[in-house]
Amino acid sequence: MKKILALALAAVMVLAVCSAAFADATVLSEKAIVINTDKTGHTYKAYQIFTGVQSTDGTKLSNIEWGNGISEAGKTALYTKYSLTGTNQTARKVAEAMGTDAAAAQALAEAIGTANYQNGQALTAISGDGVTTTAAGGSAVTTTAGYYIAGLAAGYYIIRDEANDTVNSATNDFYSNFVVELLDNVVATPKGSTTTVEKKVKDTNDSAATTHTANSEDYDNSDAQLLKDHADYDIGDHVPFVLTATLADSVSLYNSYTFIFTDTLSKGLTYDGDTSWSMSFGSETFNHSNLTKTIEGCTVTVTDTALANATGATGAYEDGHVKAWTVTITPPAGQKVPTAFNGTQAVINYTATLNTDAVIGTAGNPNKVDLTYSNNPNGSGTGKTTTDEVTVFTFQLIVNKVDGSNKPLAGAKFKVEKKNASGTYEAYANGAEAEALPVYTKTTDSDIADGKTYYTESGGVYTAVSSPEKSNLGSYYEITSYTVNFKGLDAGSYQIIESVTPNGYNTIAPITFDVTASDDSIVSVTNVAGGGTVAVTNSTLGAVGTTVVNQNGTALPSTGGIGTTIFYVAGAILVLGAGAILIARRKADAE
Repeated sequence: MKKILALALAAVMVLAVCSAAFADATVLSEKAIVINTDKTGHTYKAYQIFTGVQSTDGTKLSNIEWGNGISEAGKTALYTKYSLTGTNQTARKVAEAMGTDAAAAQALAEAIGTANYQNGQALTAISGDGVTTTAAGGSAVTTTAGYYIAGLAAGYYIIRDEANDTVNSATNDFYSNFVVELLDNVVATPKGSTTTVEKKVKDTNDSAATTHTANSEDYDNSDAQLLKDHADYDIGDHVPFVLTATLADSVSLYNSYTFIFTDTLSKGLTYDGDTSWSMSFGSETFNHSNLTKTIEGCTVTVTDTALANATGATGAYEDGHVKAWTVTITPPAGQKVPTAFNGTQAVINYTATLNTDAVIGTAGNPNKVDLTYSNNPNGSGTGKTTTDEVTVFTFQLIVNKVDGSNKPLAGAKFKVEKKNASGTYEAYANGAEAEALPVYTKTTDSDIADGKTYYTESGGVYTAVSSPEKSNLGSYYEITSYTVNFKGLDAGSYQIIESVTPNGYNTIAPITFDVTASDDSIVSVTNVAGGGTVAVTNSTLGAVGTTVVNQNGTALPSTGGIGTTIFYVAGAILVLGAGAILIARRKADAE
């Protein structure tokens, strides 16, 4: 009879021979199966489907009979699959009908079903220095991590990865079955992939590009350089995020397949609502109004779960929110998920607004995603990916107002304008006109300073002390600066305008500057020009600052000043001169 498949995949396993040897490893007897994997917590069992007589050259089985690992219901299922009736309902006829390739082995395992196995022999977890096996004509192979079983009779086995809570809750793990004709020792290494997820934030500079609105149609992912793990935005901006799930290469083994995006936003990010997301999958686009499509003959449904509080979240995600999307692929009854879905990507785009709770500086505002996915083609197990996180940063500008003697100066107002993509400075929401307000600091004076005003504080209210006393200096405050804090800036080009100048002082020329941020979101300032300087004052807090100096105006002549005195004196001289001339003329006439 023809040879049964020697090594065949029933899921996402292949058999690979290793070549390392360790002297202290446990030596296994002939007819051993070893699974070489570093994934712990699995429960593998070997089920003998066929037994027989091994040929003297060790290459084939003859006189095929049923093994003890398949139930009567399993045998009946195989007779039905291969259309065997009457006297043809034998193990030998099934073996002859099944074929010799990996697809045939997979079809055999699927036909038996999930409940028609018996007398499973458990594989043992490898420990210590490992186990050593030797295949026919090969060298010793030592395996240090995985599972093994030895002393098996020659035959045809299905190794099942039994469902258990350990694998169900594991990260980036999956179940696998494989089918092997056991004629000698075999070392099998699982080869396959799990479903993965990646999160990115799109980074733009709105002094050089169009600002995004709360609509996923306003941007695409064509420029991969814009998709980053970090980005900086203005408070009030709609920040675009991209979630990409890449399906495992074994999805076609499943009767249906489900994966769930779970996205968590920190407090500084507000989800822009269900009209802000869309998902591309295969050739179709899904959104809140189009949740079901037909792809490759399968019904693909997206369940758009309502936004919820991030209950129990701590740290940066305390008081945050969770958004989830569940995607289910359902093939027609009796069919598997088509191979076209193997390795495909589902990409969700959505926006969230950076709000006034945003953390300013290098701590940033994180946003994370993980993916729960089907991982057991034999049952209902699920796996879970590791979390992928991105961070949105924002910065602040602090304007400090002083006079020409570097003393705090009251009465100034400032506004900030931002350059748009056309190169024109324009009104900026986070730069609205604001007055420089006093900053009160505990005085360090050791004695009462003449002419200085001291203050007391109660409930955040500061009151000037009319008659300060040295004995109370330790409780007094003084005004150390007048400042404006413009919060929520991102990278871009700005100008500071002094919109109201203190009485008697000259208005400064606008100060222009550029804010940039490195990949690790350390802010920097360049191209400063105009009526002052701007520099980074605290990179951790994302702070850039400027000290605006107002000089006194020049005193010009005016009514009541020296100018009128000059005119009065000159007038008097003219009057006296005219009188003298008149007297002289009269004397001349009299003579």
